[in-house]
Amino acid sequence: MKELTLGPVHIQIYGLLLAAGLCCALGWFLARPGEIRRETRMRFALLALPLGFLAARLGQCLVSQGWYLLRENYFFNFSRGGFMLYGALGGMVLAAWIAVRKTGEPLGRLLDLAAAPGMLAIAVCRLAEGVIGVGYGRSMEDWFDPWGEYTFFPLEDPEPLMRFPFGIPDYYGDYHFSIFLLEGLFAILFLILLIRKGKANAPGALFLWGLTLYAGAQTTLESLRADSLPKWGFVRVNQLISGAVLVLCMGLCFRRLRRAGRRIPWELGAGLAGCMGVILAMEFALEKKILFLQWMRMDLCYLVMALASLGMILLCRTALKKAYE
Repeated sequence: MKELTLGPVHIQIYGLLLAAGLCCALGWFLARPGEIRRETRMRFALLALPLGFLAARLGQCLVSQGWYLLRENYFFNFSRGGFMLYGALGGMVLAAWIAVRKTGEPLGRLLDLAAAPGMLAIAVCRLAEGVIGVGYGRSMEDWFDPWGEYTFFPLEDPEPLMRFPFGIPDYYGDYHFSIFLLEGLFAILFLILLIRKGKANAPGALFLWGLTLYAGAQTTLESLRADSLPKWGFVRVNQLISGAVLVLCMGLCFRRLRRAGRRIPWELGAGLAGCMGVILAMEFALEKKILFLQWMRMDLCYLVMALASLGMILLCRTALKKAYE
C-alpha cells in the first residue's frame, strides 16, 4: 500500500515515514546532552529541514538530469526526479555552519551532536524506499539461473527466496534483491557504532567517523543497486561521490596532522587509492571488460569489492585515530 486515504485526504505512506523519521531524529538531536546551547540547536533544527530538502532535490537534478533545470518549474515538481542523500547531507552541513556563525560555537561539536540522529534519518530513508519499490538489486531469477553465470552457487528453484525480506517485486512482478533493506540495516549498525563511541575527543571526529562508515559502505552498496540511478556514462554518481568523501576525510586528517607538526602517514593514502583501484577493477570485471578476470562471477566480484570497502573504512579509521585522538 503506497497511499493512506482518510476521507478526502490522500497521504503518501513514503512521505509519512520520512516525516516521522526526521521528526524523531530532530527530537533526539534537541534532547541529547552536549555542550551546544539550545539556541544554536534550535537554529540548526529550523534550517536543517528546508536546506537539506532543497539541497537533496538540487543534487538529484544536477547529477541525473541537469538539463531539466531549464524547464520551467521542474525543480519544484517534487513528485518527479527524486532526491539525493548526499545533497541532504550537504544541506545539513550548511545549516550547521550558519547556526554557529553568530554564536561562535565549534562547528565540529554541533556536527558531532547531529551525527547519530542523522544516521537514524538515513536508516529511515533507506528502509522507507521499499514502500515505493525502489532500492532493488538484480533479478533473483536471473541471478540463480545455472546458465546465467552470475553466481558460484546457482539454484534450480529459487522460488523459496523470492519473497520479502530477500527480495521485492518490481512493476512487472519480477523479484529483485532487497538492497534498500541491506542499506537500512547497515545504517542501523553504523548508528549503534556512533552511540557506542559516545563523545569524540576532538570536535568533528565523530561526524567524520559516521561519514566514513556511510561512504565506505556505499562504495559497494551503490554497485548492488539495479534500479534507476544517476550515472555519468557507466559511472555511478553516488559511488563516485562516496569515494570523494573518503578522500576528503583522509585529507582533513592529513591537514590536522600537518598543522600539529606530526608525520603524515602517506602509506594510508596509498592504501586508500589501492582499494579504490580494486573497486574500479571489480566494476569492469562485472561487465566482463577485463579479459584475465572474466572467470570471476558476480558474487565473487562483489565480495572482493566489499573487502576493499572495508579496507577503506579501516584505513580512514586509522587516520582519524592518529589525527583526532
